[in-house]
Amino acid sequence: MPIATKTLGPMSPSEYDLERARIEETYPKGATLTALKDQALADLFHRCRWTQEQLAQKEGKSQHYISYRLRFGRFLKFITGSDKSKEPWNLIKKDLSEWKFRGFWEQTDKELDERFRFREVYRMLEEHITIKSAPSKVTPKQIIEHFGDSKWHTVDTIAKKFDASIEEVKRKLIEMGGGKYKAVCENRKYGTTKQYRIIRGGGKKLDLATVMEEIRPILQRLEEQGKSNMATMSPPIVLGLTHELMKTLERLAR
Repeated sequence: MPIATKTLGPMSPSEYDLERARIEETYPKGATLTALKDQALADLFHRCRWTQEQLAQKEGKSQHYISYRLRFGRFLKFITGSDKSKEPWNLIKKDLSEWKFRGFWEQTDKELDERFRFREVYRMLEEHITIKSAPSKVTPKQIIEHFGDSKWHTVDTIAKKFDASIEEVKRKLIEMGGGKYKAVCENRKYGTTKQYRIIRGGGKKLDLATVMEEIRPILQRLEEQGKSNMATMSPPIVLGLTHELMKTLERLAR
């Protein structure tokens, strides 16, 4: 249980340290406790009323890390403060980590107000619980293999490829939202539905110096071709170098 603070203002450093230590004691390292610990941390970040900068400095984390958990904390507060705080919420929250929440969040309409997006996340979580036990006809890895071409595709197109239901494909796309499968799944409005684009290696951090070291020889040869006159320039060489550049970037992204 959270420790009650004495004031309505921000927690004092000692109050924060006490609650933080309680979380570490209650949820020791272990995969089965990840979701519950994520929820406890998000709740603390939300309640302490510290700024994002203060929390980042205190936790030794990036502001992106803190902002994700602050949003997760607001979602938990939104749900537990409504009539949704009973069933099936009790089933949903058992394995609802911040990463899983983020995967659903990224599939919502970015133009909507946060509270509307929270409602949409909850609706998708309910659907996820309902169909979780159903036999799966497609996996995220299969979707990436066939549609990880960085092009836009509708859910219907993906579903037909695997003879799967639209609901199942949507669930798999949501699972891919956090980048777990070394790919990023983006979405956009397309008429009355949505299109999805799967980018292999999306979200992976690359050292710029390493990238430049790999592609510089290719760029130099392309530059030489660019400086050639029409008589000496070789389109096949340019095409080959372009293909080599693409393959090199794809290899680095894996």
